[in-house]
Amino acid sequence: MKNRIKKLSVLFLLFCLLLSSLSLGVFATETGDFGEEVIEAAIYAGFSSAALRMQEEVDGWRASGEILEDSLGNPVDMDELISVYETNIAILEGGTLSFDAGKLATTNLLYYSYYIDDFTQMKDAAAELCYIFGTSYYLDRLDEEELVNAALIRSYQQVIGDRFGYYYTEEDLASQDASVNYVGIGVSVLLTDDGYAEVVQVFQNSSAEEAGMLGGDIIVAVNGEDFAKIGYNDAIDLIRGEEGTTVTVSVRRGTDILHFTMERRQTTSYSVTYEVLESENGKIGFVRISSFNETTFPQFCDAVEALEAEGVLSYIFDVRSNPGGMLQSVLGILDYILPDNTGLPLVRLQYKDGDTVSYYSVEDYVKGAYQNDFAKAKNHSLNKPIAVLCNSGSASASELFVSCLRDFEYAQIIGENTYGKGVGQSGLNFKTGGQLLLTTFYYAPPLSENYHDVGIVPDKLVSLSDEAKSVNLFLLSYELDAQLQAAVSYIESIDLSEPPAPPVTSPDTDKGDLEAILLWVLLGVLALLLALTLVLLFVFIRKGKRSNEDTLFSSQKRSDGSDMFHS
Repeated sequence: MKNRIKKLSVLFLLFCLLLSSLSLGVFATETGDFGEEVIEAAIYAGFSSAALRMQEEVDGWRASGEILEDSLGNPVDMDELISVYETNIAILEGGTLSFDAGKLATTNLLYYSYYIDDFTQMKDAAAELCYIFGTSYYLDRLDEEELVNAALIRSYQQVIGDRFGYYYTEEDLASQDASVNYVGIGVSVLLTDDGYAEVVQVFQNSSAEEAGMLGGDIIVAVNGEDFAKIGYNDAIDLIRGEEGTTVTVSVRRGTDILHFTMERRQTTSYSVTYEVLESENGKIGFVRISSFNETTFPQFCDAVEALEAEGVLSYIFDVRSNPGGMLQSVLGILDYILPDNTGLPLVRLQYKDGDTVSYYSVEDYVKGAYQNDFAKAKNHSLNKPIAVLCNSGSASASELFVSCLRDFEYAQIIGENTYGKGVGQSGLNFKTGGQLLLTTFYYAPPLSENYHDVGIVPDKLVSLSDEAKSVNLFLLSYELDAQLQAAVSYIESIDLSEPPAPPVTSPDTDKGDLEAILLWVLLGVLALLLALTLVLLFVFIRKGKRSNEDTLFSSQKRSDGSDMFHS
């Protein structure tokens, strides 16, 4: 029996190790780890299934002589349609699609393990996936293997239904990095309807600022070449270049054409801008946060410190049209604004398996944050009146920012209903360089419910006029910005001579302390009962041993006839 138990224990241990190795293998992408032959067979089965279905449709059309109609009711050229179908059938039957079975297998496993919504396994989606590619006119234009692989994985993500997930190639990731740190002149631009670029932001201490470029300037030429004719992407690449070299940018300002020759420098884009607004209630610090990336927290701290030096008495934080960004970035800023030890988390993350994890500071979320990038968040708070501006373009991390400050009763929220993205993504890396962004959790504010597909309703609803909506927010004048005016009015309505009300603390804090005390008392009682039980058990065992010894002795005496039946 003991040997059998030992064997079962060893088998159970081996089974656990096997499960552990499978779970660790989620982040690997070696094709052999995920049964390439099985996945490949499933994909080719999908090819065959799609080809057979298409062939049945072709045979049906030929047999019936049916003529289909397009969406406008016009007859379709059936000979041309059948020819296209037959070409795609040949592609599918020939199995000529190039793909990386390992990447698709990995994608399948990642979705199965982490995706928070309904999931269809690869064997069920293969036919649909391959049908999409088999009928795609763009397929023959994908010459590079990496492009095909990326397109397959992105298509798979669409089949699954993860509308916020995405697959980034190594090149895509490099481009993302270049959008934050790059060599250029230091401006942010938007493409205009006529193919030129409008300057919406000039970064501080940049070549463009030193040269005199302004927001609202229209870039019409780069090094004498027409911007629209070069094309947006090529023109931007032409403005950027090797550090220390120069570029000449021509802009239209009103009716004038101005030419600026500037040095290309290492540049960090600004996601935070600020200024001082004068009001009847003293100076207001106006801070616009356009996104939450790796540079946002230090830029936000710099903005607040500069505004504090100017003597501001209140703040307006603008997250209108902010699409979100990194969770650690918004947690760092919330940690910097809000006081410590309130008993409330900054965010609650809810995962597929039902687990909920609460984070009370950026240090909770990123271990070592206070010793590194988020040192200024420790033991810091803004004890001043705050208003926050939001609109339908405020999404994800910016919605968390809005809802958290409101739950703490730390700010007045003004503007329009937010976008309603209450799910978050995790970046899962392929060893070959790509990254799958996968929806893995819901997130909720400290007290409010998750607002996914619902959005956040402001405390004060204020809309912009049609004229104001036609202007970029960076270039919107105060006279047209009804939302900013409403925020200033709110600040002016506050009596700054009275200290701000303390923030909300957890309603369960006292209750939680009482429960903790009761729990410790109960544990103490249980410990005493356990100790008493052990003592009694020890006494009974000792008494039992004495009884056994006495009985044995008496039996021996009886066996040899001595003292038999004597008292």
